[in-house]
Amino acid sequence: MDNSKYLYSSIFLIGLFLLFIPQICSADIAVGFLSYNPPLLVIVIFMGVWIIEALTIKDKLVGTPQKALFTGLIINLFTALLGFLIALSVKNSVIEDVLSYGFIPSILIFLFVSIIIETMILYFYYRQEKWPKIIATGFLMNAKSYLFLLIFLILDAMVIGAFLVLIIVPYFFLKTFELLSAGKEISKSNRTKAIILITILSLIVCGFVFKGVMKGMEKSSFEKRGRAEEARIMADMNQIRSSAEVISDNEGSYVSFTCTYNDTMNTICNDVEKQAGMKPTIYTTFDKYCSHIKLLRGERWFCIDSRGNNYVTNVNPSTLGYCDGKTFICPPRAE
Repeated sequence: MDNSKYLYSSIFLIGLFLLFIPQICSADIAVGFLSYNPPLLVIVIFMGVWIIEALTIKDKLVGTPQKALFTGLIINLFTALLGFLIALSVKNSVIEDVLSYGFIPSILIFLFVSIIIETMILYFYYRQEKWPKIIATGFLMNAKSYLFLLIFLILDAMVIGAFLVLIIVPYFFLKTFELLSAGKEISKSNRTKAIILITILSLIVCGFVFKGVMKGMEKSSFEKRGRAEEARIMADMNQIRSSAEVISDNEGSYVSFTCTYNDTMNTICNDVEKQAGMKPTIYTTFDKYCSHIKLLRGERWFCIDSRGNNYVTNVNPSTLGYCDGKTFICPPRAE
């Protein structure tokens, strides 16, 4: 492909200025770019590892480039499934904790088993090759793949995941086309069409990845804001609980316990409304009270009552039999 280097450079530069720089300006540097959307992270890694191993097979074993590409796909489907099963077994993820010492045994097991599986698959498709050569190829494939994975995760954690996407995706499509078209006579017009198709596919996939990651960023940002706001709501509700006891001591009952009792209660209730979008619900009787407010994330409420309860619950406190104005007790605590 005579024009491939110009195509690759164009995609890289356009993506760099339109996507990479704005992402750097707005990113949370505590989290990597693709780490905001683990499924997309896995897909991009899969593309990179697939093409790396396919090129290794093509260079080291005798066979057609098309066969090498197909074998690389089969190998990575098996190893991806193996990695998924190991991740489930330890209830952890290499994405979440790349350098966890507790994860090292699982990584070593995965490395050993993946080499065995890849060697067996290589032997199945390349039976004419000798075992030492197949084993050496399997080791080389894994060495390159693990090096790529390590560099990829480190660079993504350094918030340059967008840069990686702009490199890996076009490279994957370019090399895939080269392997599929190897040994075939392709006219200049068809090469031009292929370049256009590769450009379109690269832009579509990069756009899909960036859109998915941005959604993950928005969700993460909302959850972080939600946690901070919920912490403030809970602090306010605990102040309300303290005020309820003060009011009971002063008045001899909880009957006067409302958001309008005094300036302090009014200020606290207004702050709850500012964070949660509504003032807390308060029910009182002579010797009992309860109050609750819906939290921002999911079906969760914070509830307080005259029994001293103050916690998060997954049951709506307004449910009959709890804090409904006739009874004055919080639902069970969320587990």
